[in-house]
Amino acid sequence: MLAELNLSHNQMSKLPDELADLTELTRLDLSHNTFVTLPGSVFRMPKLALLSAHHNSILGKTTPHSLLLALHRVPNNRVSHYSLS
Repeated sequence: MLAELNLSHNQMSKLPDELADLTELTRLDLSHNTFVTLPGSVFRMPKLALLSAHHNSILGKTTPHSLLLALHRVPNNRVSHYSLS
């Protein structure tokens, strides 16, 4: 059972969909990569409690569900505002 996964500093911009199969994952570090959006697979991880995604190139709006995770650790990105609609 994998509970924590650190994928930081890998110049990643995508995650494989199969990563969502890590249903016991509670912490995921995607910091210091090249993501422009939060990968959809992170929202299919039922036990994910901490997502670190700082120092990426995450742009634009976020959905209500992603807002809950995004507020944990996504500083140093280019998110202009959060939308609750």
